[in-house]
Amino acid sequence: MEQQKAMVQTVIVKLADLSFEACVAKPSSSLSSSEVNCINSVVGKYMEASEFVVGRMSQQAGAGQQ
Repeated sequence: MEQQKAMVQTVIVKLADLSFEACVAKPSSSLSSSEVNCINSVVGKYMEASEFVVGRMSQQAGAGQQ
């Protein structure tokens, strides 16, 4: 359980870093609406890709068991 928590925290930190690098040109005390939209887009694409990979791995694991 602790290992899973650590893995989730690592992913969150990496996603935050990626989003910040891609979306925030000039750091300030708050995010602009375009920065928020960009971050939402980056996170959404990451989640979609993760779901795709997990689904594909599940399919392959299921096919391998048959």
